[in-house]
Amino acid sequence: LLSRENAFQDIFPHPTSSNESWLIIDKAYTGGSLRQATNMIRKKFGYDIEVKTVALFPKSFSAFMSADYAVYAGKLFEVKSCASRLDRNLWHKQLITE
Repeated sequence: LLSRENAFQDIFPHPTSSNESWLIIDKAYTGGSLRQATNMIRKKFGYDIEVKTVALFPKSFSAFMSADYAVYAGKLFEVKSCASRLDRNLWHKQLITE
């Protein structure tokens, strides 16, 4: 985990401005990179800064749930608006039929 965190630090841009809101977009296997990037920005600029996340093609229910928005099956979903209707085991099929 430590080597993965160091590698993440090397490729993550070093934000310099706190006057803007932030949008983090990443492929979502587990959602870990989205959380890590969000934590880095909030640690640097404070926890009241606006940060939104978009999970591209989430591979698991937890990856889907880790974001504010998700792109799945060619559609953009607001996670919190559809999360209560999803079953942990059938979420991917349910999203396709939405």
